[in-house]
Amino acid sequence: MDPLSNVVFSKDGVIRVECSECQFNYTVLNNSQSFDITDNQDIKFSYVSDIDLKTIINTKKQQKVRLVVFDAYGRMISNELSSLEGGAYKINNFKITIK
Repeated sequence: MDPLSNVVFSKDGVIRVECSECQFNYTVLNNSQSFDITDNQDIKFSYVSDIDLKTIINTKKQQKVRLVVFDAYGRMISNELSSLEGGAYKINNFKITIK
């Protein structure tokens, strides 16, 4: 909260998904978003307090998938490279704090 205006400003984090072709979903609070990704994509997510970020990556073919998560302060929360089989999915949960 801004002490002068008493306004709560949202924070923006970034999720980078690297895959040749996959579907990516994330959930923050009760807000879910889905993306069809070809090659790489940076995805912004917003929050105003501590959150649990849930991610799901689905792939139709065998491939390596990288998931990188940064909070609003530029801190790397995760940098994970996974090898997924065709038809597989990977679920991750991350705790993001505003401090």
